[in-house]
Amino acid sequence: MEKVLTFEQVSPWHDVPLQLGDGVYNFIVEIPKESSAKMEVATDEPFTPIKQDTKKGKLRYYPYNINWNYGLLPQTWEDPSFANNEVDGAFGDNDPVDVVEIGERRGEIGEILKIKPLGALAMIDEGELDWKIVAISLDDPKAALVNDVDDVEKHFPVRITGYLINAINVLVNTDGRKFKIDDLYVWVNTESRLSFLITPCGNNC
Repeated sequence: MEKVLTFEQVSPWHDVPLQLGDGVYNFIVEIPKESSAKMEVATDEPFTPIKQDTKKGKLRYYPYNINWNYGLLPQTWEDPSFANNEVDGAFGDNDPVDVVEIGERRGEIGEILKIKPLGALAMIDEGELDWKIVAISLDDPKAALVNDVDDVEKHFPVRITGYLINAINVLVNTDGRKFKIDDLYVWVNTESRLSFLITPCGNNC
C-alpha cells in the first residue's frame, strides 16, 4: 500500500511551543543572517504566515544585510495596554517579542532554532516599547561560552554594537525618523527580568 503523507497548516506565532525547559526557548527565524528583506509574521492573517513587510505599497528592506538571525519568540506578545515604568512608561507594540540571534550559522525563513537568552534590549520606537531578546542558538560552537551580555561582548565583540548601528540606520535612513541613543535600554540576563519578558501570552495572541 502506498504511504500517504498528510500535512497540517500551523501558525509560527500561535502553534509552536515557547518553552522547552531548562531555560531553553524556541525561536522562529523571520529574517536570516546576511539578508536584507524585512520579513515578519502577518499577525492579522490566518495562520500568521511570514511575509515581506510593506510600507506605502512598497516592499521594505534594511539598508544592508544584517549580521544575525532575526525573528520572534512564539506565543509571546507585547501588551499595548501595559505601561512599563522601567522604560519611561512606554506601552507594548502589540507584536510578538523579537529575537536577535547572534550565532555563526545562517538560519532559514521559518526555521525553528533552540536558543539560550543572554540579555534584553529595549527600544522606544515612535513611543512604543519594542523588546529585543539577545540570544544564541544551542547548536552554535560558542553557545557554552556565553551566558550574559558581558560574555557576548567578550566572544562576539561586534554583534551588539552592530545591531545598534543597524537599528539607528533603519530608523533614520528607511523611515526618516530621528533616533536617540537615550531610547535604548540594556538589561542583563537576570532570571526575574527575562522571565517577565518571555511569558506565554495565552489567549491574548
